[in-house]
Amino acid sequence: MTEHICSLVVNTQPEKRFAVETSLNELPGVSVEVNDPSGKMVVLLTHTHQNSQVECIDQIKGLQGVGATSLIYHQKISND
Repeated sequence: MTEHICSLVVNTQPEKRFAVETSLNELPGVSVEVNDPSGKMVVLLTHTHQNSQVECIDQIKGLQGVGATSLIYHQKISND
Protein backbone atom coordinates (compact mmCIF):
# COMPACT_ATOMS: atom_id res chain seq x y z
CA MET A 1 0.00 0.00 0.00
CA THR A 2 1.18 3.50 -0.79
CA GLU A 3 0.55 6.49 1.43
CA HIS A 4 1.07 10.16 0.62
CA ILE A 5 1.75 12.53 3.50
CA CYS A 6 2.09 16.27 3.13
CA SER A 7 2.01 19.33 5.31
CA LEU A 8 0.64 22.74 4.51
CA VAL A 9 0.71 26.16 6.06
CA VAL A 10 -2.78 27.58 5.82
CA ASN A 11 -3.23 31.31 6.39
CA THR A 12 -6.60 32.47 7.69
CA GLN A 13 -8.10 35.61 9.03
CA PRO A 14 -7.42 35.42 12.79
CA GLU A 15 -11.09 35.89 13.69
CA LYS A 16 -12.08 32.96 11.42
CA ARG A 17 -9.37 30.51 12.47
CA PHE A 18 -11.61 28.32 14.65
CA ALA A 19 -14.30 28.04 11.96
CA VAL A 20 -11.63 27.16 9.40
CA GLU A 21 -10.14 24.58 11.77
CA THR A 22 -13.55 22.93 12.15
CA SER A 23 -13.98 22.81 8.36
CA LEU A 24 -10.49 21.38 7.88
CA ASN A 25 -10.98 18.65 10.46
CA GLU A 26 -14.17 17.55 8.66
CA LEU A 27 -12.20 16.75 5.48
CA PRO A 28 -11.09 13.10 5.17
CA GLY A 29 -7.38 12.62 5.82
CA VAL A 30 -6.87 16.13 7.22
CA SER A 31 -5.78 17.18 10.70
CA VAL A 32 -4.86 20.58 12.07
CA GLU A 33 -1.64 20.24 14.06
CA VAL A 34 -1.10 23.92 14.97
CA ASN A 35 -3.65 26.77 15.07
CA ASP A 36 -1.78 29.98 15.88
CA PRO A 37 -3.65 33.11 17.07
CA SER A 38 -2.12 35.01 14.13
CA GLY A 39 -4.21 32.87 11.77
CA LYS A 40 -1.44 30.54 10.61
CA MET A 41 -2.11 26.81 10.76
CA VAL A 42 0.01 23.75 10.17
CA VAL A 43 -2.14 21.10 8.50
CA LEU A 44 -1.28 17.44 7.89
CA LEU A 45 -2.79 15.50 4.97
CA THR A 46 -2.63 11.71 4.68
CA HIS A 47 -4.10 9.93 1.65
CA THR A 48 -3.51 6.72 -0.29
CA HIS A 49 -3.45 8.50 -3.67
CA GLN A 50 -1.71 11.69 -4.74
CA ASN A 51 -4.78 12.78 -6.72
CA SER A 52 -6.78 12.72 -3.49
CA GLN A 53 -4.25 15.07 -1.92
CA VAL A 54 -4.37 17.49 -4.84
CA GLU A 55 -8.18 17.54 -4.69
CA CYS A 56 -8.05 18.08 -0.92
CA ILE A 57 -5.62 20.99 -1.26
CA ASP A 58 -7.97 22.56 -3.81
CA GLN A 59 -10.86 22.15 -1.35
CA ILE A 60 -8.81 23.80 1.39
CA LYS A 61 -7.97 26.75 -0.87
CA GLY A 62 -11.69 27.27 -1.45
CA LEU A 63 -12.78 27.27 2.18
CA GLN A 64 -14.37 30.45 3.52
CA GLY A 65 -11.75 32.41 5.50
CA VAL A 66 -8.68 30.79 3.91
CA GLY A 67 -6.36 33.40 2.44
CA ALA A 68 -3.51 31.23 1.18
CA THR A 69 -2.04 27.76 1.38
CA SER A 70 1.59 26.72 0.98
CA LEU A 71 2.80 23.16 0.49
CA ILE A 72 5.71 22.62 2.86
CA TYR A 73 6.44 18.90 2.57
CA HIS A 74 5.37 15.83 0.59
CA GLN A 75 6.45 12.24 1.08
CA LYS A 76 5.33 9.10 -0.72
CA ILE A 77 5.65 6.00 1.46
CA SER A 78 5.43 2.53 -0.04
CA ASN A 79 4.72 -0.27 2.39
CA ASP A 80 5.59 -3.14 0.06
